[in-house]
Amino acid sequence: MQTSAEIRWFSQGELPRAIREWFFAGPPSASEGNRVDRYLLFRNSDSVGVKIRGGGEGKDIFEIKARQSLAETMELPHGISGKTDCWIKWSYSEPAVKAWTEALRADASGWVEVEKERWLRKFSLDHAALLEVPATERPIEGCSVELTRIAVNGQAWWSFGFEAFGQPDRVRDYLQTVASHFLKTKPPLLSFNDGNSDSYPGWLLNFQS
Repeated sequence: MQTSAEIRWFSQGELPRAIREWFFAGPPSASEGNRVDRYLLFRNSDSVGVKIRGGGEGKDIFEIKARQSLAETMELPHGISGKTDCWIKWSYSEPAVKAWTEALRADASGWVEVEKERWLRKFSLDHAALLEVPATERPIEGCSVELTRIAVNGQAWWSFGFEAFGQPDRVRDYLQTVASHFLKTKPPLLSFNDGNSDSYPGWLLNFQS
């Protein structure tokens, strides 16, 4: 079980080249390559997420996440704002769930496939020190910065966001610290605000039909 605090923004259309160059300026980021995640849609609900995360070669992961409280607006440098949520996530990859995930895949109703190409940068807050580390490292306390190219239902989208992890009572503070640092030192080229900020379950409500 993992606790996280998250803030994301979604925009429809192709990922702008200028945003990619802005995100990549600095220490090297890590690309996770292309994958397909399959999300279970919950009608009119943005407080729970269920997905089969594509891993390829029989390495899919089944994930469940539940929001712990109502979304709150977080104010960030340069007039940026967004909706931040705290979540609890459970991940399962043991053989015991393989038959169940295969059965879920066999029933296409209520599911949507989301193709992703994602890049990560990562900050560690271990020992109370803010430090950018290689995206492949696994600090205990910290925050990932994500840029994702998305394709869903024949539509192009992209997303930018932060996901903090660590002690449950500190993750929101970690999110504020890293997001403020990143956006203060790297002012974005496009507007990020409450209007285009959402969680993945909230954004997926666009595709219920």
